[in-house]
Parts: sequence; structure tokens; C-alpha cells
Amino acid sequence: MAKEMGDILLQPPLEPEADFFLLGGDSLRAVELINRLCARYAPRPQGEEPELAARLLLAMFDEATPAGVASIILETTGSLGRD
Repeated sequence: MAKEMGDILLQPPLEPEADFFLLGGDSLRAVELINRLCARYAPRPQGEEPELAARLLLAMFDEATPAGVASIILETTGSLGRD
């Protein structure tokens, strides 16, 4: 999470509690982050709406830290094993 979030912001990996938006993130970067994380943690057949994407989108503005994002992924998929 921390590396992906930092990459999108063109920064080193974020600290676990660093806020994505306070460090320069915006809505477009948040959508790119959600797309990347969904591709990694919840690949899906084409045409299906992923639960992970929906949950991340709803929570992103409240949980925009690496720790918060990891928590959402873990709750939704049951694993962070592909990190």
C-alpha cells in the first residue's frame, strides 16, 4: 500500500498513517490508486463490479492512509498476501 500510494504521488513509500490527500493526492490520483489496488488484490472477470473498488471509493476520503487502505482490503478480500 505504502509504496503504491507513494508511487502515485511521485514520492517514497508513505508512512502507515500518512494522509494521501494531505501529501498531494487528488480525486484523479485516488481513482488511479483504487484501480491499481483492485487489479492487484481483486482481479475480476470483465463486466463485474468489484466489491473492493466500491468499498475503497466510499472510504477513500476517510481512510486515505496506507494502514486504512490495507484494512479495507483485508476486510474485503480476507488477505494481503499478494502485496
